[in-house]
Amino acid sequence: MNSRLYTFFQTFVVAAFLLLSTVLVQAQVTVSGGTTAAGSYTTLAAAMTAVNADIATGPVTITFATGHTETAPTKGIQIGSATLNPTLNATNTLTITGPATINAGIGDVLSSSNVEHDGIIKVIGADYVTLSGLTLIDGNANMPQNMEYGIAFYKASVTDGSQFCTVQNCNITLSRNSTTGGGGARGEGSVGILMVNALSLTPATAPTVTAASGSHSFNKIYGNNISQVNYGIHISGFPASVGNFNPNPATFFGDMGNDVGGDSPSTGNTITNFGGGTNATGVFGTQQAAGIRNLHQWNSNISYNNINSNNGSGANHTSLLHGIQFQNGQNAQVRITFNTISVKSAGAATSMFAIENGAGNKSVNTNANRTDISNNTITNCTYSGTGFGIVYFIWNNQGSGGADTLRINNNTISNCTLNTASSVYGIFSSASVALFNRDAQINNNTITNITRNNNGTTWGISCNNASRYAVNGNSISNFTSNPIGTGSATSYGVQVSTNVSTTSQAVCVVDVNNNTVNNLIIGGTSTSTFNSVYGIYVFNSTLANVTRNIEGNTVSNLRSNTG
Repeated sequence: MNSRLYTFFQTFVVAAFLLLSTVLVQAQVTVSGGTTAAGSYTTLAAAMTAVNADIATGPVTITFATGHTETAPTKGIQIGSATLNPTLNATNTLTITGPATINAGIGDVLSSSNVEHDGIIKVIGADYVTLSGLTLIDGNANMPQNMEYGIAFYKASVTDGSQFCTVQNCNITLSRNSTTGGGGARGEGSVGILMVNALSLTPATAPTVTAASGSHSFNKIYGNNISQVNYGIHISGFPASVGNFNPNPATFFGDMGNDVGGDSPSTGNTITNFGGGTNATGVFGTQQAAGIRNLHQWNSNISYNNINSNNGSGANHTSLLHGIQFQNGQNAQVRITFNTISVKSAGAATSMFAIENGAGNKSVNTNANRTDISNNTITNCTYSGTGFGIVYFIWNNQGSGGADTLRINNNTISNCTLNTASSVYGIFSSASVALFNRDAQINNNTITNITRNNNGTTWGISCNNASRYAVNGNSISNFTSNPIGTGSATSYGVQVSTNVSTTSQAVCVVDVNNNTVNNLIIGGTSTSTFNSVYGIYVFNSTLANVTRNIEGNTVSNLRSNTG
């Protein structure tokens, strides 16, 4: 071949290859289905700009080329618009399926400010959106407090929230060093998955929802891995005025039916290394942290999640810490089941909770709502601080009107070491006033191997102020309290108190049957003579209208080695 011709041929081949390579590099994101925006795009951000400007006439799918990576714009990739949202429905769905890696941009606002926050992906009022198989990473070493979320759900208006959306099998890694106080109800610092009663441009202002379509409802959060955050999953809804245990979705303005974890281990989320962060000045943050936090939710489920605040790659939190926190939601149904939780605090004079529930309080007696906190495993929790911080492994805080039916059954709490000088509760169900016509059961729980190296009181099971309590078949063993100095310690296996007045027409029935209490020991170096150990303690403020059945219990090896 002529050398000049050969050189020309080589140049042509190289140019063609480079052109083809450029086309392949640019065509990383494919939009297909019922949209005129169908085609190829270089980024998800560009694809969503096109889809948001269009209407959906059928299912829309967005997929990625192998190895796709992009950096999100500072305010995140937006899903949803005034044009797209009205056309999304059970048929015209929007599905974004990875694998793909999306890195956070560089944030420029603090989460405490009431201007548009920084994040990676934000869904604004869009329904029937599925986000699957995405990897979201915040690798910004500087100013980590300026990146607020991995995936956020905001409302487009007071009549347009996100419903029937799914976030599944995503990997979200942010920075637990983002701890700046949050405005409104969005929480503090970085949040893996955020669902909030707020508009994206004013995230610290909670609007008044005026239609059922304005709620975030019937959404699913399944099978995600979330780490290095201040909150793993934070859902905060509109505080509907009263609510009902089974509200009508066509007329109810509050969030309902949101599901975190599903009904099997395969759909549970894994949340690790949350809290324990430092703020920009290097001082330990003072804001609270949680694995999962629910506020103002009805008919919500939190099940099958694995939650560990520090698996060895994190840090123990120094302020208020929750594994699961569920608050507000009058008359709501509550389901917190089959979760595995380990929380670790380094705080002083700050509380630590594995599970706290303050939702489901009744306002009227015509509602038959139910609270179910069952089959959870709480293990390897530590409180390394030495201040007066209360530790609750399970606290059902019924306030002034608890659920009609309460079940705290088949939970296991084990292998925890605590240095706090304040109260420690294995299971605590409390109410501020006497609750009549309530059916409360705390049955078949196992609480074992709890060591406290300080003064204070430890309860295996403590409950009060309900008219019908059954505390049956529980196993409580191997509590060791080691008081120090001249301080004292007290241990209870089971403690039940009622508050029925002589004028009340209610009949109080307390069953404490077939429990096993073994090895409640007070050791340590204390010189106090006020140490006390109780196997089973049932107390009534009066004896009127009270029936107490205490049968078939086994109590052994209660002793104090000090004083």
